[in-house]
Amino acid sequence: MKHRIDKLEVNHKLELQKQRDNLILHHEKVYNELKRDKGHVEGQKAISKLRVVEEKLSVIVAELEQKEIETAGYNKEYDELKESSDSIIAVNRANMETLIRQYREAERKNHDLQEEVENLKNSVSESQLAVTSGVSAHAQTLSTLQSQCVERFLERLSFTDQIANLKAQEQTGEKSAKLMKKLKAKKKKIEDLEDQIDQKNEKIESQDGRIKKLKNKNKSLDSHISRLKEELEDQRPLVQMGVDIRTRFLEQERIHYERLGRNDLDQNVIDCGNSSAHCGNGAADSALFKCNLVSPKYENVFRKMYDYHSSYDIEDYRSERTEKSMMEADLRVSILAGQGIHGGLSTKARRDEATKILDKLVKIENKLSPKDFEKSKKVERLLAEAKEMKDEIVASYRSRFGRRQ
Repeated sequence: MKHRIDKLEVNHKLELQKQRDNLILHHEKVYNELKRDKGHVEGQKAISKLRVVEEKLSVIVAELEQKEIETAGYNKEYDELKESSDSIIAVNRANMETLIRQYREAERKNHDLQEEVENLKNSVSESQLAVTSGVSAHAQTLSTLQSQCVERFLERLSFTDQIANLKAQEQTGEKSAKLMKKLKAKKKKIEDLEDQIDQKNEKIESQDGRIKKLKNKNKSLDSHISRLKEELEDQRPLVQMGVDIRTRFLEQERIHYERLGRNDLDQNVIDCGNSSAHCGNGAADSALFKCNLVSPKYENVFRKMYDYHSSYDIEDYRSERTEKSMMEADLRVSILAGQGIHGGLSTKARRDEATKILDKLVKIENKLSPKDFEKSKKVERLLAEAKEMKDEIVASYRSRFGRRQ
């Protein structure tokens, strides 16, 4: 536009100069003609011609004045166009700076989004096999999202190149306007892509919700399994006791069904069954209470038999006492069993002899820490001695009543 105005101004000046030159030449010609006129008539004609020339000159002067007015208008228009061009350039620069800031902000968002996608990939990779299908779909969604992120990044690179071009072409208002239009279209496309990414994020959040529910369900199942394992562990002494008794029964029935002699039976199986049926077993008896299999009215007899203080819960019997402490209590109960029914096993003197050994164990237990009591060789020796006496007492009882097995 500036070039066009400059060209127009030059052409106007050349036209004015040409008209002035023509006017001067015309005046000189008229003057020469007046000098050559000698007669009055010819002088009058010359005067008339001069007046005509003056009128023409007035017209030309008026035209020149009009040309000057038009030139002033052109100058004003030029100033306005120049001011408008400067304004457009300033706006373009401001828009370019805004786009650069938007681009940097978009880069930051893109970086954050990539970190979020990476974290989501790590979270999904830790999901359990129970949600494999959901995680697979989630991974496919992540793959699509990554592709879109790459596409978005390429768009950003293109966007950067276009901003560089805008810097190089900011002096050209028309080209800048076109480029701004293209950049706006690109920005709109990027915004659309961001909307799509937001939609994908919403889907991912929905998938996260489903995965979280499944994890909570798995935790609930794990908790249920843990409770079942605890219950199974609580019932283990009872199960083992039942297995020993029923195995003894099966072993004894081999006499009839397999035509075996008593000496052919497995005596260890018989002894284990007898011990489970007739001897003390604090772990199994406490399990009866813990699993709610017996009436609370038996709590008193349990505490007295196993010397278990009322300040402790029977359910905690196995955790409150050490292994060797429970062995001592089981031996005592076994030795003193049946006193109210048939007067007890063996003789009172023999039972008292055995309980003295057990009383020594109780004294040692009161002096030592649970850990030292478990490691003590003396405790181990006394327990072995008490067990041997218990076996003799039980054997004498069975012999007394004629029981061979």
